[in-house]
Amino acid sequence: MRYALYMVFLLLFLGCSTKHKVGYFDTQKNQQQAIINTKKAHFYIGKQKYLISATYLNPIKSLHVKDEERFLISIYSSNLNHKNIITKAKLNNKKERITWKLIETTDPLVSFSPIVSKWGDFYILKAPKTKKEHLKLTLEIYKKRMVSLNFEKPLLK
Repeated sequence: MRYALYMVFLLLFLGCSTKHKVGYFDTQKNQQQAIINTKKAHFYIGKQKYLISATYLNPIKSLHVKDEERFLISIYSSNLNHKNIITKAKLNNKKERITWKLIETTDPLVSFSPIVSKWGDFYILKAPKTKKEHLKLTLEIYKKRMVSLNFEKPLLK
């Protein structure tokens, strides 16, 4: 009798669980890594206030970024002119081969941004791989404002 109760309990316990809960914890860990590797800045152009955040995507293991430095850039304002927001970009004061492109809010990479709203534009910025531990990302916004964000590469494990 005891064995039968034990088996019923075991079946109920294991039968109600789902495999995708493990994926949920992986997603939480990825989100946590994204938040740890996000920097932000506030600035004004005239009377218009902007918030920019950049997430260094390389430390997020599920993205498998190895051959370049990759960032998710988010720019928020209540009145964005969606053309030519980022006009120049530099990583460690070098602007060679740095590219960026506007992505839709439906792109899976947007989930790594700590803030997602309809007032934001999202960009993926790619730069050549560097061996330096300290990364200084400098963006020129609307050819009017320079914004610098500093990142540290995580220690190798």
